[in-house]
Amino acid sequence: MKARLGGSAAFTLVELILTMVVITAGLFGLLTVFEAANRGALYGQIAQAAVYLARERLEVITADKAYRGYDYIDAAHYPSAETVMLGEHPYTRLVNIAEVDPADLAAPLAASGYKRIDVAVSWGVGAANQVTLSAILGRY
Repeated sequence: MKARLGGSAAFTLVELILTMVVITAGLFGLLTVFEAANRGALYGQIAQAAVYLARERLEVITADKAYRGYDYIDAAHYPSAETVMLGEHPYTRLVNIAEVDPADLAAPLAASGYKRIDVAVSWGVGAANQVTLSAILGRY
């Protein structure tokens, strides 16, 4: 800012342009932070919906075991893959049912009395966009 002969102070054109550049850069950085925060919040909501879809399928299978019996729980009664739309977001839900060895609960073993239920829900593109919930049901 220069002092003029008459005693009044004024900004030069260069100072005004420099001030506008600094303010624009600051606003751009602030908007970038807001956009990243919104994207993170949306990802959290989509992931939570995927968890709900997986939990819903596990609850249906668990209820079927309680009301229809252990032998009812097999791949024939539940679609192995299905697409579910929640709003405008498509989710793919995969169900895997296998009788497993009670010693490690992962190795297949027929007629063991234990079934492992895996429900995986994925969305979007990429392996990172997936949640998997598992449960063990026993014949008791």
